[in-house]
Amino acid sequence: MWNSVDNPPSGNPNQWTRHVVAVADTGGVYRVAYYHGKEGGNWQRPERLIKEGGKLIFWTELPEQIRGKRNHDR
Repeated sequence: MWNSVDNPPSGNPNQWTRHVVAVADTGGVYRVAYYHGKEGGNWQRPERLIKEGGKLIFWTELPEQIRGKRNHDR
Protein backbone atom coordinates (compact mmCIF):
# COMPACT_ATOMS: atom_id res chain seq x y z
CA MET A 1 0.00 0.00 0.00
CA TRP A 2 1.34 3.41 -0.98
CA ASN A 3 1.27 6.29 1.50
CA SER A 4 1.54 10.03 1.02
CA VAL A 5 4.84 11.53 2.16
CA ASP A 6 2.67 13.80 4.32
CA ASN A 7 1.95 10.69 6.42
CA PRO A 8 5.48 9.37 7.14
CA PRO A 9 6.35 6.04 8.77
CA SER A 10 6.02 5.97 12.54
CA GLY A 11 9.12 6.52 14.60
CA ASN A 12 10.62 7.94 17.76
CA PRO A 13 11.37 11.65 18.29
CA ASN A 14 14.84 12.75 17.20
CA GLN A 15 15.53 9.49 15.35
CA TRP A 16 15.45 8.21 11.79
CA THR A 17 12.80 5.66 10.88
CA ARG A 18 13.46 2.37 9.14
CA HIS A 19 14.22 2.64 5.43
CA VAL A 20 11.28 2.60 3.03
CA VAL A 21 10.82 2.84 -0.74
CA ALA A 22 9.81 6.29 -1.97
CA VAL A 23 8.79 7.57 -5.40
CA ALA A 24 9.44 11.10 -6.64
CA ASP A 25 7.39 13.23 -8.98
CA THR A 26 10.18 12.75 -11.54
CA GLY A 27 9.59 8.98 -11.54
CA GLY A 28 12.73 8.19 -9.55
CA VAL A 29 12.61 5.46 -6.90
CA TYR A 30 14.65 5.78 -3.71
CA ARG A 31 15.43 3.96 -0.48
CA VAL A 32 15.05 6.62 2.23
CA ALA A 33 14.20 7.16 5.88
CA TYR A 34 12.28 9.91 7.67
CA TYR A 35 13.60 11.93 10.62
CA HIS A 36 11.06 12.74 13.33
CA GLY A 37 12.17 16.01 14.94
CA LYS A 38 10.64 17.76 17.92
CA GLU A 39 8.83 20.27 15.70
CA GLY A 40 8.34 18.41 12.44
CA GLY A 41 10.52 16.15 10.39
CA ASN A 42 12.32 15.62 7.11
CA TRP A 43 12.75 12.95 4.48
CA GLN A 44 16.25 12.04 3.40
CA ARG A 45 17.13 13.67 0.09
CA PRO A 46 19.51 11.47 -1.89
CA GLU A 47 21.95 13.29 -4.16
CA ARG A 48 20.26 11.97 -7.31
CA LEU A 49 16.89 13.33 -6.14
CA ILE A 50 18.43 16.75 -5.53
CA LYS A 51 20.15 16.75 -8.94
CA GLU A 52 16.88 15.80 -10.67
CA GLY A 53 15.04 18.56 -8.82
CA GLY A 54 12.43 16.07 -7.73
CA LYS A 55 10.14 15.89 -4.76
CA LEU A 56 9.11 12.71 -2.94
CA ILE A 57 5.38 12.03 -3.25
CA PHE A 58 4.67 8.46 -2.06
CA TRP A 59 6.32 5.78 0.08
CA THR A 60 5.78 2.11 0.94
CA GLU A 61 7.48 -0.60 2.97
CA LEU A 62 10.49 -2.41 1.53
CA PRO A 63 9.55 -5.85 0.14
CA GLU A 64 11.49 -7.67 2.88
CA GLN A 65 9.54 -5.74 5.54
CA ILE A 66 6.25 -6.80 3.95
CA ARG A 67 7.36 -10.46 3.75
CA GLY A 68 8.47 -10.31 7.39
CA LYS A 69 5.07 -9.02 8.48
CA ARG A 70 3.29 -11.76 6.51
CA ASN A 71 5.46 -14.49 8.05
CA HIS A 72 4.96 -13.00 11.51
CA ASP A 73 1.18 -12.95 11.11
CA ARG A 74 0.99 -16.70 10.34
